[in-house]
Amino acid sequence: MGSLWGDLKRSLLEQSNDPDSELRRRIEQTALAFGTALSNDPSLRANVDRWVEGAASYIIDAYRHEVADLIETTVAKWDADEAAQSGQRAARVERGRNRPRRQRMIERRLASTI
Repeated sequence: MGSLWGDLKRSLLEQSNDPDSELRRRIEQTALAFGTALSNDPSLRANVDRWVEGAASYIIDAYRHEVADLIETTVAKWDADEAAQSGQRAARVERGRNRPRRQRMIERRLASTI
């Protein structure tokens, strides 16, 4: 059994690194088909939105301390000047958008856990 798993793992790694492999072609085709379905089916989009929101809420609830630690260590590594410039660019972009209610709710929930 260990040999079977090793062979399968090795094969998947080789195929995932080969841009012309059957595995990569099928994954690409599936991703494109899913994207097209999302674009054309409002009901599917609504379902995916609910699934993603549920998953994000679960992750935030279950792993809030780990997420906070990750954010804290990531921010601590940032160069202050570079982060300020990046934040200014992000603020300009954000002012030009109307974020959906669900996104604002997730952002507030994440911010309240930190």
